[in-house]
Amino acid sequence: MVSGATSLVYETVWSRQLHLIFGTSQVAISTVLAAFMAGLALGALFASHWAARTKYPILWYGVLELFIGGYAVYFPTLLDFFQPVYLEFLTVFEPTPLAFATFQFLLIGLLLLPPTACMGATLPLLVRFVSTRSENVGCQVGRLYGANTLGAVLGTAFAAFLLLPQFGVEQTTYWAATANIVLAFAALIITLVIRQTSMSVAVSPTRIHHHNTFQSIRYLPVASISPPIAIAALTGFASLLCEVAWFRLTSLVLGGSAYAFSIMLLAFLLGIGIGGWVGGYMADRSFRVGGHGRVFNGLMWFQLQLACFCWIAMYFYNEMPIAYVSLYKYFENSLFLMWPAMVLLPLAVMFFPALLMGLTFPYLVRVMADSGSDISHLVGRIYGVNTIGGIFGAASGGLLFLPWLYMSGAILIAISVNLFAALIAGISSLSVRGRLSQSVLIFTVIATFSGIMLVHWQRPPWDPRLMTAGLYSYVATLSDVSRKGVIDAVKGSTDLIFYEEGLSSVVTVERDREDGNIFLSNNGKVEASLYDMDTQILLAHIPFIFSPSPEQVLVIGLASGITLGSVTLHPAKNIDLVELEPAVVAASHQFDKYNRRPLEDPRVHLEVNDARNFLALAHDNTYDLVSSQPSNPWLTGVSNLFTREFFELGKQKLKPEGVWVQWLQTYSMGPEDVKTLLATFSDVYEEVSVFRVAAADLLVVGSRRDLSLSVDRFGKIFENDAVANDLKLIGIERPEQLLGLHQFSRDTLLSFVETSILNTDDNMRIEYSTPLKLFEDTIGINIDMLEGYAKALPGLVNDVDGLLVLASTYAEHDPRWRRAVEALQYGVDRYPNSQGISIAYEDALKHVREEEQ
Repeated sequence: MVSGATSLVYETVWSRQLHLIFGTSQVAISTVLAAFMAGLALGALFASHWAARTKYPILWYGVLELFIGGYAVYFPTLLDFFQPVYLEFLTVFEPTPLAFATFQFLLIGLLLLPPTACMGATLPLLVRFVSTRSENVGCQVGRLYGANTLGAVLGTAFAAFLLLPQFGVEQTTYWAATANIVLAFAALIITLVIRQTSMSVAVSPTRIHHHNTFQSIRYLPVASISPPIAIAALTGFASLLCEVAWFRLTSLVLGGSAYAFSIMLLAFLLGIGIGGWVGGYMADRSFRVGGHGRVFNGLMWFQLQLACFCWIAMYFYNEMPIAYVSLYKYFENSLFLMWPAMVLLPLAVMFFPALLMGLTFPYLVRVMADSGSDISHLVGRIYGVNTIGGIFGAASGGLLFLPWLYMSGAILIAISVNLFAALIAGISSLSVRGRLSQSVLIFTVIATFSGIMLVHWQRPPWDPRLMTAGLYSYVATLSDVSRKGVIDAVKGSTDLIFYEEGLSSVVTVERDREDGNIFLSNNGKVEASLYDMDTQILLAHIPFIFSPSPEQVLVIGLASGITLGSVTLHPAKNIDLVELEPAVVAASHQFDKYNRRPLEDPRVHLEVNDARNFLALAHDNTYDLVSSQPSNPWLTGVSNLFTREFFELGKQKLKPEGVWVQWLQTYSMGPEDVKTLLATFSDVYEEVSVFRVAAADLLVVGSRRDLSLSVDRFGKIFENDAVANDLKLIGIERPEQLLGLHQFSRDTLLSFVETSILNTDDNMRIEYSTPLKLFEDTIGINIDMLEGYAKALPGLVNDVDGLLVLASTYAEHDPRWRRAVEALQYGVDRYPNSQGISIAYEDALKHVREEEQ
């Protein structure tokens, strides 16, 4: 169990580290998973031959565990060492993105092979150590397989809910490596005890004969071996294809946080672990009752039941968001229990199919083992082939079936593969029993393909409106949590005008029938809408105040395309756009009436890639201005774009006079999380200015050079008629209105966040902290906190009208400024002459300063 636990901890940690190199696209995730599983397969296949010949398998197991731990500690150093290699490859050969990604995958994938191959080799070695009789081979292998998988459950739980949130990536690696060392020493002690015992006991001819019998490997006839191997490959393919699809399902129901992914993995592995443990006893019993034919028959029924459970479960997918709301209502007063309770949702869908997947493995071992045979060779072969099938299942699921056939189609493909595996097992059962005739064979094949056609024809319902409602984020806003109330809230007044399941997320666009609002969502989380015009337009224009004549501009994140469209109004020579999800590009055209069709601008160059990966490949000192608007910082993958290391990377790509503007949210985040993000950004840039727009959004500007504020500086942006007209759309017609959005600069910010922990690639504070506040209404708390440090700037305004505009802007967010506005307006009305206006100005300024204090 400990070995399985450490393997899953490493998989989590290494995947996170490799995402920083490959990026966080679905392509990157699939290649990382494929590299990891390829090592497991190679290790299992190699150990299947080696384990049968070694005299001390437990000693070699300990050596492998020691190597895994040591390699894990040294792995980050290896990544740093090889980084210049693939960057030099990029510089010298200037490959296409696909060619470069392939080179990266081959290079970094090779680094993963040594430890993952050792992980794959451990199971055959353990089987070789504990197995002495093939009469109970199912029990022996099932218990090891089940214990290893249940250990993986513990590793997933510890990594997600304790180690990574509390200790970070580096310390988590050390904890796992310590466990490997303990296992290695335990293996050494066991070996010494066994050797001492064997030396003190005389070896009789009978014992020698038994040892030779144990070493002799006897299998089923060759003709009988092919079906189990084929079944192992097919079931591995179907299992990982289901896992990839279920991860997409979990993201829609629970959100895309690290906790949601871990909950899905827990439910999946728990079913497999219990199935493997129980399946060993069942396989031995089936063999004793009816021999190989009975075992094949069990495999057939498991695959049939697996297909049926997966198919029937699809009819309940639409109920999962409603069940989520019910769980929230039940635990509303005990929110700390919410995440543990959410395990019930994926368990309801995945547990029984995963249980049957776990039952399959010991049955495959049992059907290939004959009396007196060494089974470590069998286990290595089956495990290796099963893992190879899983590689193709994970890769085709992420790159082919999900984008082309969507989630429902991918699961139906997995069901079809399970039915085909059932066909092979059924034919093998009849053949072993001598009951297979030509007519029976034809009937069985026809029945199977009829079943495959039936599940595709009688396709279970899928309600895109309900499944992409994002209730995990908006459940607290529901007034009626009954089933009817939830459905009415989701479908009441909107029409779905765009739906696509992309490589990394499900993208939708809806239109409100009542007010005409259009909003774009990723996995149900609203990313852009016509209600967000203030933020989207100002995100484009505010950085140009500090960089009025940039030549090279980068926009991170497309969403509705409104920000990009506003950027094109400025005379930049080149505008690069980085967008992770191709489906968002297609969805953005629903906003063409409002975004000026920016993708048609010849200066705009679209790059479909992860922003971090894109910047890592860009040359230093490239951009004059960067406008960054990724999604929420607590989402897995997106969180990598809010760490200190990413901000440092971005700063390297800016020219010395360059400007970076970063969107930050103040909702669904605790006060300490907001302070952490501000502290992280201000720790990187020498000059920082924070602007508050649309009540709940922050735009944070950073640069190496001076970001001083003045009405004249803000006024220059209005000299561009197109920009001025764009700002009028959100009610901004004077520079004082822009100045009034300013909250504070770096000096004030540093005193505000002086004790805050920075968000880094190692500690991932925001990714693990913010989801715990997802159900809390924190906007008011955060706004009050920010207003407590906000610095008004009335001294920068030199005329009464400007001061009135500035005070009115402050009053929109801060009621205390309403008195100042009233006093100023009263003074202007009372003293119409120039001397009177001067008196009114001084009188109002006095009120303004009093309010500021």
